[in-house]
Amino acid sequence: MARWALVTGAASGIGRATARRLVGAGWQVAAFDLHDQGMQDLGAALTGALDVRDPAAWSAAIDAVSRASGGALHLLVNNAGVGAGGWLEDVPAERLRAVLDTNLLGPMLGVQAALPLLKQTPGARVVFVGSMTGACGPPQVAAYAASKAGVRALAESLSAELSRFDVAVTHLMPGLVDTPLLDGGSFSGDAVDLRRGALLSPDAVAAEVLRERGPLHRPLGRDARGVVWLARWWPGLLRWGMRREVG
Repeated sequence: MARWALVTGAASGIGRATARRLVGAGWQVAAFDLHDQGMQDLGAALTGALDVRDPAAWSAAIDAVSRASGGALHLLVNNAGVGAGGWLEDVPAERLRAVLDTNLLGPMLGVQAALPLLKQTPGARVVFVGSMTGACGPPQVAAYAASKAGVRALAESLSAELSRFDVAVTHLMPGLVDTPLLDGGSFSGDAVDLRRGALLSPDAVAAEVLRERGPLHRPLGRDARGVVWLARWWPGLLRWGMRREVG
């Protein structure tokens, strides 16, 4: 029986790398993004447009997967995300709403829509692509960090809830990844310099999506591992460093 995966945000970055890795590993992939351009060369079984903020769009996407797969979904990868940078008082309310609705509400709606298929698929798994910012809340990315902290809590809750149906949950917390999210005005602000230091490749994160065994929360990259360690053992030092950076 073919294994089926649904990947959101599949037109670029981590989503695109994940879809390509899955196809290369023999999976049947349903690749979705806000717009359906840029996915023709993925080799995916299904491609289409999906606004993860829209419950009706989720229902249509899941229906398409169900018809193609015969009612199976082995892997749901909630990857789609948007950013917002700058001092909180300068970020327009509509941008704040877009970040929270895409990054946090979107994965919730995705699990709700996909659960009937996940429940009836042995060995099913849900992957949330979060961020190390969800563990530390850096300045000038407050909305983005808040949404990713919410994703971390969501994964924690669902790891318990979905165990009723033997559906596993994985939460990835990469450091900075070399994706288009860092460009194009998604993040801006005097103190935001997201392209400094070492960046993870999208493929490095995609490889972790395919690793089935491991802890629930998985920091990826040296920066992420350091931040998560400090947030647990030396939170005061972590906050001091962020305040010093802003100052």
